[in-house]
Amino acid sequence: MLYAFKGLSRSVELPEGRLVEVLSAVLRDWRFLPLSRTGSGDPLIRLTEANGRYRLESPWQEGPPRDRNAVDAVCAFIVDLVHAFVADDPALLCLHCAAAEIGGRLVIVPAAYRSGKSILMASLAAAGTRVHADDVLPIKSPGDRAVAPGIAPRLRLPLGGEASPALRRFVAAHRGPASRSYQYLDLDPNHLARHGEEAPVGAFVTLERRADARTVLVPLSESEMLGKVILRNFARDVQATQILERLHALVAAAPCYKLIYSDVDRAVSLLRDVFRHWPERQRGAATDAARPVVIPAPTSQVGATTGCLTRTPGVREKAVGEALFLVDPDDQSIHQLSAVGAALWRLLAQPCRLDDAVDVLHQAFPKVEKARIQEDIRVLVAGLEKRGLVSTGAE
Repeated sequence: MLYAFKGLSRSVELPEGRLVEVLSAVLRDWRFLPLSRTGSGDPLIRLTEANGRYRLESPWQEGPPRDRNAVDAVCAFIVDLVHAFVADDPALLCLHCAAAEIGGRLVIVPAAYRSGKSILMASLAAAGTRVHADDVLPIKSPGDRAVAPGIAPRLRLPLGGEASPALRRFVAAHRGPASRSYQYLDLDPNHLARHGEEAPVGAFVTLERRADARTVLVPLSESEMLGKVILRNFARDVQATQILERLHALVAAAPCYKLIYSDVDRAVSLLRDVFRHWPERQRGAATDAARPVVIPAPTSQVGATTGCLTRTPGVREKAVGEALFLVDPDDQSIHQLSAVGAALWRLLAQPCRLDDAVDVLHQAFPKVEKARIQEDIRVLVAGLEKRGLVSTGAE
């Protein structure tokens, strides 16, 4: 059966029965309706069933199709559904992140895989905080307001030791579709924002879970958070320069923190307490002023084709504090440089031999051993060459 999903220009093929039931429970009010095959065109995504197992085919699939049970197939399908949703609207950014609404704004958690964000979101919901997103968050333009996907939060099973007795009771009371690997939560609109609801961005918070750590919010600089948010972005049909500018504007306008914690309940209490009354940007921001690094001129002068490093023409750059972000000439990818990498890039305003670059940067960073700088530069240059950002002239 072909279905039309709200917000998608092309149809999706789904088998009738169990899978549609699971999908309806997980998407809740993200509407999808059956279509006639006449005039509906080829489906963008296909889910087919054989003997109770399901196989997904889509443009975003990596590797050969796999046979899955209904719940795990829905998990994989939703990833591609979001990709299709974003691809149909070039004005959307989309972040791999979680988000909860506190004090009328969103606390966005652009956390890495298995960092504890889903357990944190479920614990926030159990405490009465409304979850806006559990894994993906579209952000529209203009206005840079976040749009709720309306997808039920998903927990990996079995729950780990960090899940408190109260959370386990909440999960059991709100049990949605489940497999051996995952369980969705069946949440009402008081706990989960509806599909399409908008909310302003309030703060960005990364997670660092440590055994026996004291629960604390540590301010992060714009450059630190921007680097993390760029890694979580997966809008691919928007030019990299535009993505960089929009993400920087979002991060620059919001308090940025790292949440260090071991106890999830204490982390929830801290977030609810801090963001109940929103801090001003300058109160939450870590210093991001770049410390000046004096880079002396190379002692030797060489031409651009005599064994020296040169910048690739057309590379765009953006300095944020001590960090430097580069956009490749095709405007397709963003690369973040460290302080040493940024110093090398500035040095390459004029062509420079690799050995001269090591000598110059050792003068600029005298506390770092020259052998360490030499190895760092070797690795850095290899990476820049691979990405087409610099080239090495022939001897």
